[in-house]
Amino acid sequence: MRVQCDRGRSLQKAHRMILSTIGRLIIVPIALLLAALAGALTLLTLGQERITHALRDAPEDALFGMVGALFKIGVVVVSGPVVLLPILVAIVGEVARIRSMLFYVASFGLLGAALPLLGRVGVTDAGSMPIAAIFATAGFVTGFVYWLLAWGLRRRVPAA
Repeated sequence: MRVQCDRGRSLQKAHRMILSTIGRLIIVPIALLLAALAGALTLLTLGQERITHALRDAPEDALFGMVGALFKIGVVVVSGPVVLLPILVAIVGEVARIRSMLFYVASFGLLGAALPLLGRVGVTDAGSMPIAAIFATAGFVTGFVYWLLAWGLRRRVPAA
């Protein structure tokens, strides 16, 4: 009788673990997608002010160069490192079961701050926010939203 009871408990535990894993496989990509959307909206909002000031002050013949620079920034934003590095951070966090908000906010923020350096678009002027700070802020927002959706809103269930 005792053997059947222990076997039933281990079966329930295995069932819970499988369902938890399937749930994480569904939640993590959705959380990462929504966090990327929040980061992109932050980047657009903060970068829009910088873009409009640059276009307003530029002479008409330099407008084509400005459009080329904006295209270059756009390519950096949607390139491989921008997509692969946050996915790598999310995978490391999931495998290691890191639930700390600080880990995700700092990791995504550092990745965001490094993006202008990868694209070599880090030229700043004294009157506006540096590009690296704009990307870092978008990274911080992305990390916070990912943590909030993947771990922060998760119901706390005591270990059995």
